[in-house]
Amino acid sequence: MLIRRTLLWVAAGIAAALRPECPVQLLSVEEDGHAFQLQKEGLSYLQRQRSPLYLVPVMGVYRSGKSFTLNRCMGLQAPYASGFGVGHTQDTHTRGIYICAEVVEGLGTVVWMDTEGLFSSEYAQSTYGPKIFSLSVLFSSTVLLNSVKVLNDQFFGFFSEQQQVARVLRHGLVGECLPEGTLLPRNHSLIWILQQPVGTPGPANVQLKTQLDGFLTAPGDEARERVHRDFSHHMHAVPAASHDVRSWGGLDAMSEGELRPDFVDATASLRELVLSQLRYSRPFEADGVAEQMQMFAKLVDTAQFDGKLARKAVEESELSTRCGDFRRSLTDLTEGELPIKGLVTAIQEMRLQAESKATEAVENFHFTQGWKSRLNSCLDARAVEIVQDNDQRLLDLWQRKASQMAENGGCFFLDELVALRGELEKAHDCVLNEELQSRSVKFATSLQRTRLVECMKLKHLLVPFLPWLSWPIISSYIRTGLFSGLWQLGVHSFLVTGAYSILRMFGQLPAYIDLEFALLQAQPQLLDAVMEVMPWIPWVRLTTVFTVMGACWSFMKLARAIADAWRPAGDQIGGMVNLELKLNSLLKRSEALMQQGIMATLQEVNAHASHRDSSSARLALLRGLSMLRGTSGEDPQLSAMADMPLRRRILHLLEDCSTEAEASGGFCEAWASRDILGTALRGDWAVTVRMMVEVLEKCRASTSSEFGVALDVRTRCAPGRERVRSPRPLGRAGITGLQKRDNFGGS
Repeated sequence: MLIRRTLLWVAAGIAAALRPECPVQLLSVEEDGHAFQLQKEGLSYLQRQRSPLYLVPVMGVYRSGKSFTLNRCMGLQAPYASGFGVGHTQDTHTRGIYICAEVVEGLGTVVWMDTEGLFSSEYAQSTYGPKIFSLSVLFSSTVLLNSVKVLNDQFFGFFSEQQQVARVLRHGLVGECLPEGTLLPRNHSLIWILQQPVGTPGPANVQLKTQLDGFLTAPGDEARERVHRDFSHHMHAVPAASHDVRSWGGLDAMSEGELRPDFVDATASLRELVLSQLRYSRPFEADGVAEQMQMFAKLVDTAQFDGKLARKAVEESELSTRCGDFRRSLTDLTEGELPIKGLVTAIQEMRLQAESKATEAVENFHFTQGWKSRLNSCLDARAVEIVQDNDQRLLDLWQRKASQMAENGGCFFLDELVALRGELEKAHDCVLNEELQSRSVKFATSLQRTRLVECMKLKHLLVPFLPWLSWPIISSYIRTGLFSGLWQLGVHSFLVTGAYSILRMFGQLPAYIDLEFALLQAQPQLLDAVMEVMPWIPWVRLTTVFTVMGACWSFMKLARAIADAWRPAGDQIGGMVNLELKLNSLLKRSEALMQQGIMATLQEVNAHASHRDSSSARLALLRGLSMLRGTSGEDPQLSAMADMPLRRRILHLLEDCSTEAEASGGFCEAWASRDILGTALRGDWAVTVRMMVEVLEKCRASTSSEFGVALDVRTRCAPGRERVRSPRPLGRAGITGLQKRDNFGGS
């Protein structure tokens, strides 16, 4: 039992949730038929709708198909589960007023109102019929008047009642120093609906216009003339829904295919006519529509003007009018396809104009600052709606372009999608809010993930490195010969390509060398890692740059190899290079020979000095220095051994070529005081040469001081020049003996 009750309770809750919210009763009639009242449920339903509201009542005789036609105007199809109920008896089916709201994109919320049928048996027993008519006309944006066969002239009697109520309202507003046109707008639209019209010859449009003009301009009828003057009239004919009279009682259950096509087209065009008229009609704000209806209901019911309610109604009407004008200005601004450029700037300008008019209204009608604050809130809401709509259209445009880019692009395009979004924002002078930016990121990421799974293959990882590997492979082939190596490389490439194609054709190719192997399809867990590592990096550009750099490097290497191979024999540049290399080699060799000669001389000097043969040692040292006699500054290696001042000192020593024993005094002591041979062995030749010169100069100085002779005249060894001999010259025998001692090392 408990389970059954629980199931029944759940079923009841589901049924309540699935039950359509409309129609909702707005006005109810008491049992005695002499009074009516607004329903809180209906007023609350209106206040929950999105502003602006457009109220469209349909009125006519009972059993004339008002509810069925109204369902068709709402765009509904059988069985009309969420529409107005349709009666099948001779009594009226609708009591009071029922409403049903429909949101129309680009317009607002249209509130369709189904009123109780006129001239019914219930109407004959009461007096609320004219009141319902007057009340419906007062708070309507556009009125539908339904007739059957011919236009019903009994409507004019109801208009007379409505005009009396309007007159009371007008006088009351003037007495309260309120604008009379606020609650009684002029040029109100009336759409006369003629069900199952009686045909007359001529085109349909001309026929309807002629019939309506004749109906509104009866001579001597003041009521018709007033209605003709105070309202904007339109006429629309609706043929019978079916030729079978027997099916008229069940029209609400018939499918679209069973209805006459001309009836379906007529009701669709009637809906378009109503919506087109609403764009220029009076809108209502959802927040203040209840106050206006309460004021109208009390006025119609008691025929007495309430100033307090009227002031509230005027405030709400002014609020609706000014906010509606601002909305219409925005609509005119965005007549073209959104998104548009400069929308925010244009909205700000219109916003300033609306605020200035609101300030005038506050001063003229003594409205409170609370009214101005509400108006500002309404203007902000309208501006936010149009901006959000513009941003949404911009996002839709970006999504379409992003989808096309994802279909036609490569594997990585996430950075391109972000750049595209920035370009569109700059082009349309707007910035998407955080929510839309978050949605765009999710959309772009989803596209990238989907594309990566399908596109990411092994070749995309190997191709960027192929240009860098080309030259090492080519260089290994052209070592033995350029053209033979290239030919061999071409043959091997052809064979490898053929083998690869055959193996792949028969499905014998391993996955790790298959260039078309889808990595992320085989390893889905890598997708998240890939998206984390490289979401917004421009991988396409980086890969392209890396590939081009590798190709350029390999091409330059190959071009240089080809140029070297094609260079002819005896090429000047190559010959000069070879000559320079040979000259450098010869210079190095001559330097080594000179160093070797100096080293041999130093060894000989050291041998003579060890035997205390100063003359032979001095002569050997002079012979070693004579190798540096002809050096010049153009030889950098020899100049490093002896600079210009040192070469002058060597030249002076060589010019004094005296070999007497007295000239060699103190040589052995000067030689022993310096480690000349060790310095030469260490390779410091500049110091070695300088020390050799210093030893000879010291020996020369000591000899001069010992004998006290001023050696201001140098002995010249060159032939043809006068030579001054030393005070104690050696004879020929002495010179011969000195040479023998030099040769045999004797003392």
